Amino acid sequence: MAVEWWRSWHGAPTDPKWLSVAKRAAVSPGVVVAVAWALIDHASQAGERGDVSGFDCEALGDYLGFGEGEVAAVLQAMRDKSIIIGDRLSSWNKRQPKRERDQDISTERVRAFRDKQRHVTPRNATKRLDKEKDTDTEVEKEKEKKEIGADAPRDELEKVLDPLHAEAVVAHRVRLKKPLTAHAAKLLAGKFSKCADPNAAADAMISNGWQGFEPEWLSHRKGQGPPIESERFGGLVIAELGEKHG
Repeated sequence: MAVEWWRSWHGAPTDPKWLSVAKRAAVSPGVVVAVAWALIDHASQAGERGDVSGFDCEALGDYLGFGEGEVAAVLQAMRDKSIIIGDRLSSWNKRQPKRERDQDISTERVRAFRDKQRHVTPRNATKRLDKEKDTDTEVEKEKEKKEIGADAPRDELEKVLDPLHAEAVVAHRVRLKKPLTAHAAKLLAGKFSKCADPNAAADAMISNGWQGFEPEWLSHRKGQGPPIESERFGGLVIAELGEKHG
């Protein structure tokens, strides 16, 4: 069954990353938000959901009263900020999980089960149906818990880092066998945000093998910062992820 809708998220219209895109594209934030919504809608209707190839900048500009060049500049800025990687919205699978579609399938399965139980005695039918419903609920809750748990640290980091660097930091902590919790990621994002270039701060943390980060460490490179661990993988995380998303 075709999916005729897509999910937004709380705070989406005022997401801070739209300000960065607007600055880079030299347009107002309102133009960026309008283009972003049209782009997500286009991606939702693509044969492979999340694909933005074929997006018509001229048509959208005419409809919304923007110049075609303004719309094109917003798309280029989104590519520069890794919001679009290749021809896909980089966070599509995270923002648009398949839970709802899987739930539709589960609903059809329960309906078929009920039809089958019409020939079973009422007492047995009730027991079996209750057991089936309980199983479906437990599976859905467990799946949702895993998805939220996996995405939460990256979501916190993406408030100040681009998607590529956020994923790199999460991977770095996993390799140190110190995976981030959502709360720890929130605290770490706060430290990165105090730097002029949060992405560069993330690079420094990874390349030096640091488990955590403090802004003053960047200016204390002559033995006053934390001990630098000799992690051979540290400086390669960003490069590896770049090849993965390239």
